[in-house]
Amino acid sequence: MFLKQKTLLHLMFLKQKTLLHFLLEHSMLVLPNSPCHYIDQS
Repeated sequence: MFLKQKTLLHLMFLKQKTLLHFLLEHSMLVLPNSPCHYIDQS
């Protein structure tokens, strides 16, 4: 039971991380002139 819960939390965390990454990438595409973009490139 506990193991199952832990796995579920882990999956949720991974999903959130992926979503956050996607949002960040999307904002990079929308704002190619943002400072973050240049920092990321270097």
